[in-house]
Amino acid sequence: MGSEDMSVVVGVCPNASLFFREEREGLARMIEDCGYNVQRVNDSWPRDRYIFYDGRYLTKRDAGTLGEGGYFQFAPDFILVSDLLLGGVPSRSLAEREVSSYFPSKHVYGIHCGECRSSSGDKAQPIGHIDLTCLVIPSRRLLIFDSVLHRLGAFENIRNYFFGIGERENYSVEFYESKESFKLYPLNCLVLPNNNDGELVFANRCDSGFLGLLSRYDVEFVTVPVHCTPMESGGSIRCCTNIKELSKPINELIFPEKVINPYWF
Repeated sequence: MGSEDMSVVVGVCPNASLFFREEREGLARMIEDCGYNVQRVNDSWPRDRYIFYDGRYLTKRDAGTLGEGGYFQFAPDFILVSDLLLGGVPSRSLAEREVSSYFPSKHVYGIHCGECRSSSGDKAQPIGHIDLTCLVIPSRRLLIFDSVLHRLGAFENIRNYFFGIGERENYSVEFYESKESFKLYPLNCLVLPNNNDGELVFANRCDSGFLGLLSRYDVEFVTVPVHCTPMESGGSIRCCTNIKELSKPINELIFPEKVINPYWF
């Protein structure tokens, strides 16, 4: 799907100060300034209402967690899926089997969910949504994993597993050490097709180290100021956006009461 046939859904939450409308509206306008059609919705996390992949829509209200976009990262030929997709005990094999039943022509890889520990030193909590901890940039054949949130220093087998995915799919694998910036979820970027058969990445400008990594791979990116939404509320740029076909009615994907009249803006 080319950019001219696509609409970018942005959750701007006009009545919810908790999720910082000013930042969200700034993101929506920046996407518009880059030439994309934007559909605003009154929803905190439109990414988790549906997935659109390989010409197919799956909504959360119809397919459960299979329609919850945070559990996935997509490439043209393969899918990364959280090992917590089905809840309960993490299981790569069960997650892979479930997703393969919907997309049998794709390679599916279960991904060990990351972990987050609060500043008070409480017990680490699993991060089921892998779009907070890994990123796929298909035109650069690049996979990036957050080594802090995935605790790769403690689990060499997980690191080797990620390298194995890269080897099979002919992708480069990078491990980004987010250090203090992990609270910003820097890998939670919005990746959109551009008109040059590549992608334009919308990334948080608050992490210069991560932006440097993108530059080393000649990734085209736009920086977005996202200070408020990440760890305080549970998501960042990718979480508060989604994509759909321009012709697809938004009411079929987002509950009608969440759809915003465009004349409000």
